[in-house]
Amino acid sequence: MCACSAPAGATARSVPCSPPVDSVIAALTDDAWAIAGISVAIVVLFILGEVFRRVFGAPAEATRKLAHVGGGVVVLTFPWIVHSTYTVVLLAASFLGILVAGRVTGILGSVHGVERRTSGAELYPAAVLGTWWLSGGEPLRFCVPMAVMAAADTGAALVGKRMGTAHFRVMDGQRSLEGSLTFFAIAFAIFLAGLAVDGSGGWPGVLLIALIGATITTCVDAISVRGPDNLLPPWAGWFALERTSRTGLDHMPTLT
Repeated sequence: MCACSAPAGATARSVPCSPPVDSVIAALTDDAWAIAGISVAIVVLFILGEVFRRVFGAPAEATRKLAHVGGGVVVLTFPWIVHSTYTVVLLAASFLGILVAGRVTGILGSVHGVERRTSGAELYPAAVLGTWWLSGGEPLRFCVPMAVMAAADTGAALVGKRMGTAHFRVMDGQRSLEGSLTFFAIAFAIFLAGLAVDGSGGWPGVLLIALIGATITTCVDAISVRGPDNLLPPWAGWFALERTSRTGLDHMPTLT
């Protein structure tokens, strides 16, 4: 049987090219509790966002960031509660449908009600699915890039909007130096923490890897406008970890 497996170096879960229906159903049934829990958590985030916007008058930018960070926290649980790529496909497709319907009907103003033009919300499920497939669901290579997308992107946006003074243009979009520096600092901390918790390599090798990962994701984020900043940075984060791991983390410089 032909198999469509994750990229070389990933540990996961291969996906048959033409999976039998019974296999898909069995995989989804095995993940039924995970699907239910994740779905409830995401729907609650959407509901909270709408409550904050409609009842308390919270700006759409704030409620959008709530969904962005909260969704990131939820997906970080995937490597431990999800066992099949089919489950991630189902969840990504389902929430993409909700986001598209929310934009068309205007129901999800807490996510889509921002003044700037962006397709970032609809790209979020694709970022999750793509990073899952690339990483094969391996915790380090999945969680670090997704945490960078959720936390570093949000931090950069908040700092850039409130304190950004040194601006630069990317096509018809605008970025701030302060926002990019914030992204770099948060991304560097996430890479460093992830590598330390995973026990990958030794010091100062992990510092070099974290520096590479933070630099690449910051540069990719800086040139991503109108939504790709929700899609490309996590894939760039996976790339950075994958490339450095191919050199052999155990052979990186260490302090003895």
